[in-house]
Amino acid sequence: MDPLIVILRKIRLRLTVRQWIQFAVYGISAAAIASCVCLLTTRSGIILGDPAPAYALLLGAAVLGAVVAAVWRRPSLLRSALEGDRTFRLAERLTSSYELSDAEHPMVQALHADARGRLAGLNVRQGFPLATKHSLRWAYVPVLLFLLAYLLLPEFDILGRRARQAEAKAHEEELRVKAEILRNAAKPIQRIPEQTHQASLDAMEGLERLADDLQNDAINEKQALARLTNLAKTLDQQRNKFQAENPMPKLAADTTKLDTTQDIAKALQKKDFGKAAEKLNEMQKKLEEGGLSQEQMKALSEEMNQLADMMAKMNMDSQLSQELAEALKNAGQCMCESGQLSETLDALEQAQLSLKDLESIAKQLEQMETLLAECGNCMGCLGGQCPGRYAGIGGNWQEGEGPWGGGGMGRRGTGRGGRVGDLPDVDGAYDATMLPGDLTKGKILASILQRGAPNEDAQSSREYAAGAFVEVRQQAEQALNKEEIPPGSKEFVRQYFGSLDPTSQSDDADGTAE
Repeated sequence: MDPLIVILRKIRLRLTVRQWIQFAVYGISAAAIASCVCLLTTRSGIILGDPAPAYALLLGAAVLGAVVAAVWRRPSLLRSALEGDRTFRLAERLTSSYELSDAEHPMVQALHADARGRLAGLNVRQGFPLATKHSLRWAYVPVLLFLLAYLLLPEFDILGRRARQAEAKAHEEELRVKAEILRNAAKPIQRIPEQTHQASLDAMEGLERLADDLQNDAINEKQALARLTNLAKTLDQQRNKFQAENPMPKLAADTTKLDTTQDIAKALQKKDFGKAAEKLNEMQKKLEEGGLSQEQMKALSEEMNQLADMMAKMNMDSQLSQELAEALKNAGQCMCESGQLSETLDALEQAQLSLKDLESIAKQLEQMETLLAECGNCMGCLGGQCPGRYAGIGGNWQEGEGPWGGGGMGRRGTGRGGRVGDLPDVDGAYDATMLPGDLTKGKILASILQRGAPNEDAQSSREYAAGAFVEVRQQAEQALNKEEIPPGSKEFVRQYFGSLDPTSQSDDADGTAE
């Protein structure tokens, strides 16, 4: 290849790289200035987010833009020849030789020979350095400014966006936690239609929908509390109705006189119907194997009749209890007569089926009570007392000793379990009574000083009192309409002010007397 073309290509390459470096310096300087602006806006809170991706994007754009500009403005061989003549002071020898490369003349041949003779002493690297101090000096200031700002500039929130973002994240996390609590409330209940009441299944589905709506911010916490209150109220009504339709058997008699059937009686007292069914099953297997003597059969028959009489007398309003008592009585009567082993086994089988039905009902009631207690926990969280026990209508809920407990709904209730513990010789159907003794004065909570004696001749005005209560009731209605009170709570407030009205109390008393 022609040595002139080789030298010109080297010069062009050096010029192209030097242009790229110059464009890159300009681009990095501009990127540093833009990064300073971005850093200032993020540190001041005008724009929120992590600025690191913006820095990388600006730097990448600067380098890529420099490459594109250098390629686009790449010098030609003619310009390279002009730059070579100017740099090495060759008086346009390289340019003339390149331009007259196709000419045929003795003078041109002499020009070519002179130009190529000068190529041997040229140092392209020294004549065309890649970077110069002039091209790099402008990059120091913006880069140094960005580094100082990145290290020393503190964060401050001018518009309050960072605080609002933190508050929104905290609120979102709070909603997520409360929604998770609502979802976990239904986990202890197994979704088995044969063992779970339909009301419990509906309540669990309602809890899941409520959790989704709360987490998606479709409803606020007050609306969620109102919906949860209505859901718990509906479940409580269904539980009371189911409990009234299927009363649990009671067995409060003394079981110490029993021998073989004492374990069955104790299991019935504790409402452990599964264990009672297991004991009957063991008794049935002994009868099938013939492991009882005639005297034992007679004693067992008397105990079965005695246990059946206890069940029949104390559970007149329970159909399942009556069926259980009848099955036990039939089994006891058949044991006394010889040749009726199959009838005895059938009666025991029928008693076991009744116990299994009672066990299923007890399981459903226990699940409903557990779900009601979990709803109370969720109300406490939604009411601002999480982690707490309960927070419901009319005050704080507490675990009571009756079904679904606490003073929040205005009724007594039992805590979880709903059954008497494993205590020997305890009457399972006991009633709470007041202990005898003198009453002592309690703690004085408040005192009122009356400065003047009332006029004994004065007559009370019933019309004025009634008018005052009407005025108070109107003010209460206005307060209910203005304040943000959950829909489930408004009715209780109305009932409270209605209970203060003496006219309504007298009307209720008259209606009761009639």
